[in-house]
Amino acid sequence: VYHEMYYRVRDFLTGDIIIPFDTVLKSTRLSTDSNGMYFEFFMSSLPRGRTYIFDFLVKKNGFDTIITDAASKFRVE
Repeated sequence: VYHEMYYRVRDFLTGDIIIPFDTVLKSTRLSTDSNGMYFEFFMSSLPRGRTYIFDFLVKKNGFDTIITDAASKFRVE
């Protein structure tokens, strides 16, 4: 469990960032509970017919670590 962890959404084919990390308003920050870390994401916010992937940003001890290709790709129909 990390104190500050964020997600972003990237187009799988082009690499374009569709939803960037939001470390200011913290709208992409992961939540925690007794089972671990999680976030709610509404697929309807993405354009249909494309394949996407989540990346994660961990902020710890003044360092930023970006984790790419940690989650499976998904397609919005």
